[in-house]
Amino acid sequence: MRRRQFLFIVLALFILGALGELALSALENQYADGICTGLGLASLPPEARVLRLFHWVSRYDDRATESTRSVGPRGILTPRGIIEHPVYYREDCGAKVWLLGFLAQRVGLEARDLRLCDAQHRARHVVCEIRLDGRWAVFDPTVDLDFRRRDGSSATAEDLRDPALLAENAARAPAYRLSRWQFDHPERLHFEKIPFVGGSLRQFAARVTGRPAEELSFPPVLERAHLVAAGGFVLLASLILIAMGWSGRRVRRGAGGREALPLPGHGFALQTTDQD
Repeated sequence: MRRRQFLFIVLALFILGALGELALSALENQYADGICTGLGLASLPPEARVLRLFHWVSRYDDRATESTRSVGPRGILTPRGIIEHPVYYREDCGAKVWLLGFLAQRVGLEARDLRLCDAQHRARHVVCEIRLDGRWAVFDPTVDLDFRRRDGSSATAEDLRDPALLAENAARAPAYRLSRWQFDHPERLHFEKIPFVGGSLRQFAARVTGRPAEELSFPPVLERAHLVAAGGFVLLASLILIAMGWSGRRVRRGAGGREALPLPGHGFALQTTDQD
């Protein structure tokens, strides 16, 4: 009975944790949707929608009041956390890119992170790619730079491998660090963040998928930290229950391998194993 009670408590705690994470995710969505509604994005065509959202994210620091310029806690990124603590995240290019991508997805656009790495796969900077007219246009909310081709259309990461075109774009944003933030080695899934085995995972992923590792990216759902955490709670609870059930079966099998042999002249039995 105690075993069953313990299993029930473990399962209940993990279910409550998963429900809590799902509730936080719903609150994030509601908060982000309020921002998008306030910006009037629904009535705009996709490119205008992206530009308005991009400039709002890029220039939020300039509009923040002193009451919002406090240091925020570390942890899972949330729209509210980034917006309410802009000074804390100002130097974190990944936070602004994540916020832009999150809001873009809330208004029906595809978005993903792109890391600008050196030849040794060390990340130097992060920018955002948003799909427009079948092409992944590049935006840098850290320095308020929307990359353009010479004809004025949105530039892709492939376009920006051209050093001259990249330099022309960087000239529009004095804070852009041209010598370090280049597109020679862009990565959408940064394997090298995983210590020791990152390089091996890169090679394995390329062999399994048949695509260069630099082109691989997470499915959008895996970029939703609270949803992933909720799934992790459920998975961990399942593994614990499976492991405990498996160990219980082993104990029962061990007990089943014994037989009771009555001793002559006594009213009790001696337990002996098959090996005796």
